[in-house]
Amino acid sequence: KIPFTMSAHGMLEPWLWNEQGWKIRLKKKAYWRMMASPVLSHARAVHAITPLERDHLSALFPKLRVHIIPNAIDLDPIDALLPEIDEEPEPTILYLGRLEPKKGLDILVDAFARAQLPKKWRLVVVGPAWQFAGPVGETPWVDGIKRNIERAGLQDRVQFMGAVFGEEKWRWIKRAWVIAVPSH
Repeated sequence: KIPFTMSAHGMLEPWLWNEQGWKIRLKKKAYWRMMASPVLSHARAVHAITPLERDHLSALFPKLRVHIIPNAIDLDPIDALLPEIDEEPEPTILYLGRLEPKKGLDILVDAFARAQLPKKWRLVVVGPAWQFAGPVGETPWVDGIKRNIERAGLQDRVQFMGAVFGEEKWRWIKRAWVIAVPSH
C-alpha cells in the first residue's frame, strides 16, 4: 500500500520483447503475467519518455494514467560550468548512451553512411558497451557495428570514446552540432 511511480524507460517496449528467441519471450511473458503486471498495475502513476512509449504503456496498463516527461538536458548549468567553450559547435553528430541493440546505434551508423555528409563531419559514439548477462565491455553486436563502419569506409570519421562522465561528457555535448538519439 505504498504509493509508487513506475518508469519503464523503454524496457517494456514491444521491440525489446519481440527481438529475442521464443524461449526468452516465453519466460518474459510468464514472468509478466505472474509477477510484474500484478505489482506494476498498482502504480499511482506511469512515466513515459515519448508519446510512442505512452501508447505502449497505456495498452499494458489501460486503467492507469501515463504521463510523458521526456529526457532532456538543461544547458544552462553546463554553460555555467564550462564558460570557456563558447565557440560554434563542431560538425559532429554525438551519440550518447549505452551501446546495445535497443538503443539503435546501428540505425544511426547506417543513416550517417547514407547521408554522405562532407568529410569534415564525424560521428562520435560516447557510452559503454552493455551486456545483460556479463561484464561491461566489447560485445559481438558492437563488433558488428564496427565492421559495418569499415565496410562503409567511415572508420576515420566515426570515433568510439567509451564511457565518459562529468565535465568530459558536458564538453562533448557543448561541442557537438547535434545529439542523435535513435531507438528501435
